[in-house]
Order: sequence, then C-alpha cells, then structure tokens
Amino acid sequence: IPGSLQVAWTDMIVDGAFRSREEIAALYPSLEGRRVITYCQTGSRASVTWVALIALGADAVLYDGSWAEWSTREDLPREP
Repeated sequence: IPGSLQVAWTDMIVDGAFRSREEIAALYPSLEGRRVITYCQTGSRASVTWVALIALGADAVLYDGSWAEWSTREDLPREP
C-alpha cells in the first residue's frame, strides 16, 4: 500500500504484555498531526498495533479489510 511503513506487531509486546508507552512511542517518532491506518494480512494482527497507538493518544484507525481486501481491488494502487 503506497506510503505505508512496516512496524511488526510483535515489536509492541514483551513477555506476553505491551511494552511501556516510552518503548512503543520510540517505534513511532513522528505521529503528531498524522492519522495512522493499521493493517496486516487480514486485520487481526493490526489490531494489536491499533490498541498500542490509541494508548499513545494517536489518531489511529484499523483497516479491518487489510491486505486481503486491498489486494483484490484493481482500482487501488500498489507499490512493489
């Protein structure tokens, strides 16, 4: 998806719990004033990222259709 960046949902978790706010914020150094749309293959893993971003106070939304939906639409752009 054009303009997307990859941050693995597993980077938010340590020993089965969310990392500290400071550690998660360090993964997203330039959130201010930006809307973040989380997605993955089917939307389930992206929900972990969405919860973490909401906890940081970010303007975040979950694209629940994720790549499974995007990839089937010929009218939507793609990047290699």
